Amino acid sequence: MHQIVWFKLGTSELADFLHLPKERANESSIEEDEIFSLFGGAVNLDIKKARQMIRAGTIAYRKETIPITDYAEASYGLSKESGWPAEQAKSAKVGLNTKHAQSISGDRLNEPGIIIEYPGGILIIDGNHRCARKYMDGENTMEFHVLDASALQTLRVP
Repeated sequence: MHQIVWFKLGTSELADFLHLPKERANESSIEEDEIFSLFGGAVNLDIKKARQMIRAGTIAYRKETIPITDYAEASYGLSKESGWPAEQAKSAKVGLNTKHAQSISGDRLNEPGIIIEYPGGILIIDGNHRCARKYMDGENTMEFHVLDASALQTLRVP
């Protein structure tokens, strides 16, 4: 199993890498049209396109089984012992809709997430809710398709 350094939340390496203002480094969201938005919309990545390119083999990636415990606890503010929080934990650094995470099941739960690896860490652009659900279900690892930093430009939309 390959060890990947998780995205250093609360730091500005990715903002530096993308030449964006550091004060927006922790703003992210996922819209219904499968756009992952970073830095309050300054960077938008097309998740649907990423999935299509992975299936078609038109983007370089590697499949990895990655430990998720540290990330789930630090990023989402989750604790297996405490159960699902009624609302987002104040310590969370990544937005998480806990009701949505709890509703994921079947084949969708087992779909690999998508990570972009960049200098200084990684960024989950697809699979945050599945990752949280797997962690809360007692799993310690998750499958991800890992893309290199060039995917930030390939998947970027205006």
